Amino acid sequence: MKIFNKSLFFLLILFQFAVNSNTKPSNHDLKAYNKLFKALNIKKEENIFEEASNLEEANTIMQKHFLRKPTLERNQLSEDSFSSEQKNEMRKIFYSIGFLDSALLFSNEHINERKDELKNDQEIYLVILGAYINTMRERILYALEMIKKNKINPTKIIILTGQRPLDEANEGEVVLFDVQYIRENWTFDAQTMQLPKNETQASEWIWHQIEKPDQIANIPIVFNSTPMKSNNARANTEDTIMNLIKDGIPSNVHIIFVSNAPFIQYQNESIKIAIVKNDINVSFSTIGKANLNTEEDPRFYQILLDSLARFVYSSVQLNKMIEQKNNKS
Repeated sequence: MKIFNKSLFFLLILFQFAVNSNTKPSNHDLKAYNKLFKALNIKKEENIFEEASNLEEANTIMQKHFLRKPTLERNQLSEDSFSSEQKNEMRKIFYSIGFLDSALLFSNEHINERKDELKNDQEIYLVILGAYINTMRERILYALEMIKKNKINPTKIIILTGQRPLDEANEGEVVLFDVQYIRENWTFDAQTMQLPKNETQASEWIWHQIEKPDQIANIPIVFNSTPMKSNNARANTEDTIMNLIKDGIPSNVHIIFVSNAPFIQYQNESIKIAIVKNDINVSFSTIGKANLNTEEDPRFYQILLDSLARFVYSSVQLNKMIEQKNNKS
């Protein structure tokens, strides 16, 4: 299927935040991180605030103070207890590092700088990253809006999920039947339909519920499901990416991953790790909608800090992987 270059050209100019990452770790603002440590009163000694002189030091501090415990999901974090002054300062810092904006993160040099290399027959896979139901809905709606406005013209849509059991407290029937996400002619037949029990089933459920633009009528949709891990832990972003690319990606495909702020940068880094691990040469971008509802979730600032810690950790790990590969070559 022939794809006109306008879709990729639009991606080059659409968003406020764009970097050329080329599967290298992303740029990091240590000054902003140190301002954050000070704003949150993180000290290494009495009257001496923590201060990082390099990314590894920043990672150590964030792993200690920002990262949620391995047994906790985001919705199990304690509610924010930060002062209004701390929240205001955090908002400024997270906006300054692009964590709350809509974003396009480039993975390949030629996508960002060498438009002459884009081919008219390049296919676009639009890959929506799985999440809790309402977050996944917002990502799907954002992707469909881009298609409706002819800003992305994919040849295939893939929803990337895991077989994580649904969280009854946050993904129960009230959420499943939320009318604001349901098209007028959708109906539930209890005789022939079953409620979803895991994330993959939920992705199909919400896909069939939502209103879709005419432009997707002939675009195939694939629900890519990653099993639970052997220790019964859910698949993370890297696991689902590895499940997607395990059979290889055609050389004429550009993948557009869809996330949302504040997870875009962390998930973009996780995608790079999966690609470097598998030694796959693939053209991809990661896009996502801005997050403007900073006061809506009582755990929002905890989630911001956890996402930043994961982003920095992933960059450190990616840097080590690339260095090891370079030493072997």
